[in-house]
Amino acid sequence: MEPVTIESVLLQLRDFLILWITQVVYHNRIYPDNAFERRKYLDLIVAQSRVPVINDYLKAFANEMVSVLVKKAGGGKVHDVIVLIYDESNLHIMKRYIMNFSQFVGLADQINSLEFLTKESEVQLAQIGLPDMTWGNIYTYLRSLMFFHIEELKRTQEQDDNHLFFKLLLNVDDSANLSSEHAKWVKLTSEQSHKKTKFVSLGEVSVGFLCFDLHNEYIL
Repeated sequence: MEPVTIESVLLQLRDFLILWITQVVYHNRIYPDNAFERRKYLDLIVAQSRVPVINDYLKAFANEMVSVLVKKAGGGKVHDVIVLIYDESNLHIMKRYIMNFSQFVGLADQINSLEFLTKESEVQLAQIGLPDMTWGNIYTYLRSLMFFHIEELKRTQEQDDNHLFFKLLLNVDDSANLSSEHAKWVKLTSEQSHKKTKFVSLGEVSVGFLCFDLHNEYIL
């Protein structure tokens, strides 16, 4: 098994983020069933897009999100990644799927280059020496979180022809630089909805510097 490095852990986070979004899109029936196929992820059966354009978009999105997350110094720049589900017929927001990174440790002083996100790099960072940060622990956390994510999506699964679509959002501090020409983010404001909302917590990952949690918000 490969050593646990900052790079390899961030690549696992990137892949988890892509699959987290893909499960939301699949179970909300945003695209037809034939746009997806089944695959194994950490011994779980998950949906994966068969459409190259969607795969490329989600991978580019996840790479940029990890880049913004890593570049924060001292923590606090990235708060949430949000998948927003809304009704295209009336633009009403139906659901929010939220990955919260407020406790994620800043790594800006630990990484000199982010090229490993887009191409294989021969230069690896030193192995992480934290005793609890093993692949066994990391995979256990990620597998559990993905399992509960999928089970909740099955419980609330939408029907076909539902006029739903999705938008990817990033909740960040004002200090975050989102001016990249390739930026795909929609920056959130502090405006709050007055509609009643049901919160469902799905769990957290807390191992070494890898700290985030998942929860869903259903607009009633």
